[in-house]
Amino acid sequence: MRYRSLQDADAFLKHAESVPNAAFAAGLHFCKGLHAWFTNNSQAALAEFNFCRQDAEWSRPALMNMIEIYLNPDNRDSFFEAVESKGSDNASYVAAAEKLIQDLRSMGETSPKVDVLQAYALMARRDRSAVDQSIELLSRIINANRSYVPALLALANAFIIRGDTPKARNNLKIISKQPFNMEFSTDFERAYLMLADTYIQVLI
Repeated sequence: MRYRSLQDADAFLKHAESVPNAAFAAGLHFCKGLHAWFTNNSQAALAEFNFCRQDAEWSRPALMNMIEIYLNPDNRDSFFEAVESKGSDNASYVAAAEKLIQDLRSMGETSPKVDVLQAYALMARRDRSAVDQSIELLSRIINANRSYVPALLALANAFIIRGDTPKARNNLKIISKQPFNMEFSTDFERAYLMLADTYIQVLI
């Protein structure tokens, strides 16, 4: 099987747009949102995902993606760098993310992924107490599922923000020893990069 590239996606999206009534298809807008996000156009991605919010099938994944964009608009590998990059706009991004998390919960969404997003929103407040709350929340998730990669990565980020690199490294090592899972491919890749960075920092 030959894997397609983002460049190939343009042709597929244009073909899909030529189908009658395609402009009203939430699934197409979701795909366009993913394409915009992966090509670093976060504002266009938010607009496409926002179109999906009233659709029964696509609303929840679209909301989750919107939350991730608000928390990390530049799609940085390090969450600490993502928070710092937002500067004075950080509070408005956090407020938008937390509002969407509330919307997800009001829809009955109770997956661990939502709790992980809540933890990132707490971290993004840049407040020691909020970071400690995120660590407590993530620890509960991991106690229930010790191999849940998104929570392990988020906990590593929380420790980095708190200045506890050894604890962050321990969580990243746990991830590095797990079999690669495509469902969490982005989390795995970020964990590998973060782990490498912690070792590089020791040598500098």
